[in-house]
Amino acid sequence: MDIILTGWETNTADFAAAIAEFEAALPGFWWSVGQCSVGAHASCAVDGNGSQAALLVGVKAGEPLDDGFHCDTHGGSPAEALRDVMRQAVAYLAGERPEDTEGQADD
Repeated sequence: MDIILTGWETNTADFAAAIAEFEAALPGFWWSVGQCSVGAHASCAVDGNGSQAALLVGVKAGEPLDDGFHCDTHGGSPAEALRDVMRQAVAYLAGERPEDTEGQADD
């Protein structure tokens, strides 16, 4: 039996653009993106050895800067997932907290 492997048909140009946007908006943060048959997922957080490591001073376990920011798109693309976690992190750094946005409609 032959196994036929097909790609996820990721828009690599859009994904590259999302990476550039992320790295410009959040220098010193690590990021990770994955994709499966259900959709794409991403995570990001402050790199404890990176240029923004000072953001972690005084952060307690379980706080967003400790846990990071996460997204599971349930059908979306890797670029969408990366942009989602970027928006979460940028909003948090701007002073928006999860309770500030509860009940608001998703984009």
